[in-house]
Amino acid sequence: MTDLPQISEQHIADCSTSQSFQRGADYFQQGAVESLIKRGNLITAQVRGSYIYDVCINFEGNNVISTQCSCPYKYGDWCKHIVATLLNVCRCPHTVQERPSLPELLGDLDKEQIIEIMIALVGKEPKLLNKIEKIVRKQYIKKVENNILIDTNYYRGQIRDAIRETEIMVSEYWEGEDESELPCEEIVDLIDEVRDLGLGERLGEAIAALTVITETCVREWPALYEYGIYGYDIYDQISELWAELILAADFSDLERGKLSRSLKKWRERGEPDYDLATLAIAEMWELPALRKVLAAPGQRVNLTPEEQESLDTPLLAVRLEVLKKQKKYEEYLALAMAAGAITNFLRMLAYLDRVEEVMANADQIENGQQALQIAEGLVEVGAMAEAITIARLGLTLKGEDNYDYELLKLIAELARETEQPELHLASLLKAVQVRPCLADFHQLVKISGEDWQFLKDDLFEHLLNLDDRWGYSTKVERIRIFLASDYVRGAMVLASQLDRWEQELLRQVMLLALKSNPQWVIDNGVPRAEEIMDSAQSKYYDRAAELLALVKKGYEAMDRSPEWQNYLGQLMKAHSRKRNLIPLLQGL
Repeated sequence: MTDLPQISEQHIADCSTSQSFQRGADYFQQGAVESLIKRGNLITAQVRGSYIYDVCINFEGNNVISTQCSCPYKYGDWCKHIVATLLNVCRCPHTVQERPSLPELLGDLDKEQIIEIMIALVGKEPKLLNKIEKIVRKQYIKKVENNILIDTNYYRGQIRDAIRETEIMVSEYWEGEDESELPCEEIVDLIDEVRDLGLGERLGEAIAALTVITETCVREWPALYEYGIYGYDIYDQISELWAELILAADFSDLERGKLSRSLKKWRERGEPDYDLATLAIAEMWELPALRKVLAAPGQRVNLTPEEQESLDTPLLAVRLEVLKKQKKYEEYLALAMAAGAITNFLRMLAYLDRVEEVMANADQIENGQQALQIAEGLVEVGAMAEAITIARLGLTLKGEDNYDYELLKLIAELARETEQPELHLASLLKAVQVRPCLADFHQLVKISGEDWQFLKDDLFEHLLNLDDRWGYSTKVERIRIFLASDYVRGAMVLASQLDRWEQELLRQVMLLALKSNPQWVIDNGVPRAEEIMDSAQSKYYDRAAELLALVKKGYEAMDRSPEWQNYLGQLMKAHSRKRNLIPLLQGL
């Protein structure tokens, strides 16, 4: 099949952790990838692991546009199931079946025929009906805009179904890996749908919908407590949206009292405390300092330290969001300034395209995180030069957290867009030095051109001696960089510190080191292989065999084959009772 994406194994490794790549390679070798099908620009597969996971890969040309997997792994990079699928595409393209794409399947059908197909599908998979309803509902909302009538039964039914499906899932087969994969997380979509109703003419409908969502969660959620699922994140979002709606509404004293009693009742019936919502209903916009500030938008108001402190509460972000949505921009600026929310103040100035005022107040920026957020706000309004200036300022500021890498990447990208090659190169070089990343490294080599020969030695020495302040992944990325550059000494030094799960990366270093330092291959391969064999975990014996195959090559490279045969004999004797291991050793 000639129109499959031509993706290199190195690219797959770059987009996944070493552990995911190794385990994905194991899955591929075990034949775990099944039903590998291409439909247009879509590749789907099923990968057999603890369960059968569905993989979906969307591509355009030779580029992977998006990936999805039904497993719980959600860390940004590719999971082992996606890795296994793509390795199958790379190594065994003949196993990919080509089928018609969805537009091709449905293109010649009329409306009635498509409806018949949908009804048949829902008949076999009733859960599809809820998903279809959500899609249709969103399209309906887009069409009727200002004439939406809230169907409270819809919200009630969706939440009840999500919680009950979650209860079934956790009671039967869920292993507690990632709560974001549970059906109850679909409630977040409903909360977002209510938030999208806005704070204007549909505010009353939003309050009615959120009331139903809250009451249904309070009534149904306790069924999940025994499984340790308390829904704190969902309740926090409910409380935050309540606070937003409360501050946007013009409640009478009667309505305010009624809602206050409802919040108290909900607190008594469940785990959440609705802190933000409770604070909002208690304070509204009635704080003396708040009234003083909002009464004089556009003017600097002198507040006592106590008054300023009364503004800087967890409710401040919600107040600012409400003012922004209500387009009360001067009030927003006044409150942000009075409360000392410099990032909010300067980002709003940027949002209003008041760039000169942003730059005039740049001396108030206190740390790199603030500088990054403000620079990003300037980028959104096209103020590229000013964004670079603010990002550079951020590099001179130190806070509890270090944002140098993010700032340098932003400067490099803006320099590229504004055609400043020297700044682009210098910023990207510094970014690689601060936090090594193979993708950044490849880009650095590309843009440095002939200058690369003068940069690489100092860069490699810096990377070799860099501390692992960003964690274990920093070491892995440095090894990948050294491998891509055939820098054997650096790769060996760092690979000696790898743990047993990074075998694919270690294997690559051992292959690179065979010619120049076969003894290192032996010294690093033997203890790791023996650790696996001694653990008596038969599912990992093939990894031990892979390492020993390289150890054998190390002995052969030094003309010490008799020593290898003697060592192999000792292993055969020591592990003679391990019937799953012996055939692998015999194959060596």
